[in-house]
Amino acid sequence: MPKISVIMSVFNGGSYLEKSINSILNQTFKDFEFIIVNDGSTDRSLEIINNYNDPRLVIINQRNNGLTKSLNIAIRHSKSPYLARIDADDVSLPKRLELQYNYLQKQKEIIVLGTRAKIIHANYEKISPFLNKDEIKRTIPFKNPLIHSSVMIRKKPFSTLGYYNEKYNTSQDFDAWKRLIKLGSIQMLNQVLVERYVLKTSVSKRMPLIQAMNSFKIRRERINFFQNSLIFMYQLITNVISERWLLFFKKILPNVFINRLKKIIHKI
Repeated sequence: MPKISVIMSVFNGGSYLEKSINSILNQTFKDFEFIIVNDGSTDRSLEIINNYNDPRLVIINQRNNGLTKSLNIAIRHSKSPYLARIDADDVSLPKRLELQYNYLQKQKEIIVLGTRAKIIHANYEKISPFLNKDEIKRTIPFKNPLIHSSVMIRKKPFSTLGYYNEKYNTSQDFDAWKRLIKLGSIQMLNQVLVERYVLKTSVSKRMPLIQAMNSFKIRRERINFFQNSLIFMYQLITNVISERWLLFFKKILPNVFINRLKKIIHKI
């Protein structure tokens, strides 16, 4: 039985897919299976996947079911006690699996372990912040504290929740952390182990309204309507406006105003 199941769903991800797959196959940690669900791609994605001849690969080819259902299909095919996520347009740095596996083996109370990431936009790059376990717990009612492509999850507690909630076609990870935090600790390694590419084809750019609405629904049990509405508008605007204009507004708006807004909507 492999020690880790890496799961990926691909829908027309040909542009970055080869780089993403290579980043997993070239990990320093070797004892894993890599389950790739081709979710009805109409580009070269399946051709790229089929070019590989690695016994660790498990390829599932299906008609389009959407990301959430595809991830659950991959999980149900998995054989390992640990699940590692990677998106088809993101890259894992070489020691990612090794460091996460070793940490989870020692820290039995942790059920989800993320990492920091380099987030790459068309015009700029930034490093995601580090949050300790208490900061993650305080942040979860308001926003998603983890990069989905960075997480490793213990499969057993996740299975008690039925894995990802299929009523959410976006923000399924945010919903999962909100439920999993009740079962154990969610933590983050203070190391950049993932490169996340924000593309025009990313879910946040293709379906900003749907993603913002799903996040609104997930938050509404924990925060008031006014605060939830502010976060909804912030999320929607930042996903619709180009990075160049966002940087421009941050420069011209007074820092007092920006800091006040951040305080109201809890560190967004």
